[in-house]
Amino acid sequence: MSDEKRSYNHLNSEIVLEELTLGTPMSKIAIKAGSTAKSQQARTQSVSTHINTKKFKAKKRLLEDRLKTHVQDIMGSLEGADLSKVEYRDKVAALDKLTSKIELLAGRATERIDVTEDAVKSFLKNA
Repeated sequence: MSDEKRSYNHLNSEIVLEELTLGTPMSKIAIKAGSTAKSQQARTQSVSTHINTKKFKAKKRLLEDRLKTHVQDIMGSLEGADLSKVEYRDKVAALDKLTSKIELLAGRATERIDVTEDAVKSFLKNA
């Protein structure tokens, strides 16, 4: 059996999920999740293969649903409630963290990068 196949088959899905929500690079996720692959490319491929399995996608979907439920609960608690500034800040911070995790699981960006006017002009000039 090849190194890539062995390293894929033995990845810990719980660790992969957790590390995805933290934005950890795939090659580091592979190591933490138990990959035995020697090269960075093989480790990255093992995670990529793992996250595309039906079993993993089902686990990921379940986690996304739980996170979305928490978001809805927090949003509901913000509506019409008489919250102190501290309670409001804490709930908004929790919303931010949950939304970030959902975005990371979906493979989307979690923050906007500041782009200067000069960078935009340079990009447009070279396009």
